[in-house]
Amino acid sequence: MTTTQATQNNTVAMATGNGDSTQSPRGHHITSKVAKIAGWLERLHNSRQRGALAELRRLRSDSIPGEAFWDVVERFDIPEEEESFWLAIIPLMVRHPHRRKIRPGRALEAAGISKPRFERWLRLDRHDARAAAGRLLSKLGDDGLDWTSLEPALRYWSEKDRYDLARDFFLARQHRESSQTDGAE
Repeated sequence: MTTTQATQNNTVAMATGNGDSTQSPRGHHITSKVAKIAGWLERLHNSRQRGALAELRRLRSDSIPGEAFWDVVERFDIPEEEESFWLAIIPLMVRHPHRRKIRPGRALEAAGISKPRFERWLRLDRHDARAAAGRLLSKLGDDGLDWTSLEPALRYWSEKDRYDLARDFFLARQHRESSQTDGAE
């Protein structure tokens, strides 16, 4: 295989989601751990391994995690400096499963999150936004969302991330309200 063919195959694999890397919003390649972890959690759920799921759902950042968390760390090669992030995110991923193409802003709007509550969340700093995410996502019930969209936002909480969340939320809100108005006529 030539270098050009290898590059093309890599590009196709990345574009179709069949590769191990994805282009991050920060302009460099990253391993899509969140998609792999989400798939693994779904397989755990389908195999009815409730003990591990229950342990992961109960993870708290203020206590020492049990064996199920360390299994995730080992299985997905999570670096030590990322462990606290995943300790906060994995319980949310267990409670609210990965659903491809269900953008977080749209999911939150569909769940009935109020505009003021959503705006307050967007104004929080990264640490407080992560801490508040569980309460906000609790409105989803058992419904899921696209973790490949929400994970980078909770990881970096950049202006662009918050802009994208707001855009999805408010456009979904506008669409719902215009549909209700159109239906009332």
